[in-house]
Parts: sequence; C-alpha cells; structure tokens
Amino acid sequence: MQSPRYRPPLSPPEAAAFNQFSEVECLEFFRFTKTEMQQILPYLCLDQITYRNRRKASPEEALCVLLSRLSSNKRFKDDITLFGKSRTWQSVIFNDVITHLVTRYAEKLEWDSERLTYQRLQSYAEYVGVRGRGVSIWGFVDGTLKIACRPSRQQRRWYSGYKKRHAIKFQAITTPVGLISHLAGPFEGKLGDWAA
Repeated sequence: MQSPRYRPPLSPPEAAAFNQFSEVECLEFFRFTKTEMQQILPYLCLDQITYRNRRKASPEEALCVLLSRLSSNKRFKDDITLFGKSRTWQSVIFNDVITHLVTRYAEKLEWDSERLTYQRLQSYAEYVGVRGRGVSIWGFVDGTLKIACRPSRQQRRWYSGYKKRHAIKFQAITTPVGLISHLAGPFEGKLGDWAA
C-alpha cells in the first residue's frame, strides 16, 4: 500500500485578495480597472451563487477568475500564482459563475428588447444607408470558428472542410455602433456561416 504523495501547499490565499491588485494590474490581468470591476459587481449578484463541492469564493474573487479566463487564451495552471488556488478551484468557480450568468441573463442573450427597439433598428438602417426592395440592413452577421480537439465519435460533424480542422462555430449579429446584438452557438464545425 502506497502512502499518499506529498503536495506542497499553494501560495497563500492573500495572493488572491482583490485589494492587493493595483489599477494597472487589474487592467493587465482582467482588462478592467478595479473601479470598473467594483461598478459591475452589484449587477452580477455573484454572492447568490452556491458553488459545487463546497468551494468558496468571494464575489470579487469569482469576478477576477471569470475575467482572467475570458481576457486571454491561457490555462488554469497559468493563474495558480495569480489566485493562489488550485486549477480545480478555478475551474469550479469559472463554470459556476458562467452558469449563473447564463441563467440570470438568458432573455438578454437571446434578444435585448430594451436596446433593440424598432426606432433604434430604423436608425441603424439609416446609418448603414443600404436600402432596396423593402429590405433595410441594421446589423452585420459575423461567424467565428474555434479550433477544437478531434472528437472520438462523430468526427465528421465537427470537421470544417474549409479550415481543415475540427472546430465549433459561433455566430453573432453586430450593429453599426459595434455592439454584439445577438450571439448564437455553438454549432457544428461543418456548417457554413449562413447555415448556422
């Protein structure tokens, strides 16, 4: 019978304290200043989340994990020194925060009826200035392809013949002011932008 392997302790939890980050560090690590993050926090209601496996995180820590993961293409192990917590802890916090936000803002993710009113769509169409045969353009369709590992089953569904890679696709409608008005996906990699 083997004895359990010794694991050295991670850096102290104080390393993840929100107040330890300066404005410049927050902007570098999370793409938001500390002031902007404090303004956003009350609207997200991150204190209402019950994390899986008895994990705990303050709303500030949870927002930092979320923003760090979304701000760059890095792995959880790259943030161990930043947060002083394990990859498992970061993964649970990130996934539970995403689930909370998707559940809380499900209606807005589908169609934001407050921001996309008939008058606003009409002003977008006038700004674009393309009219003809009763059709006005108010937004632009944009698809993005994210490369994925080759799946063990149903490989053809996820293979993009155009990019010669296995991938998933997302599709967005962007308005002339640069805001994403609709985001859909993920879709199979084999589908073209207009099929998705």
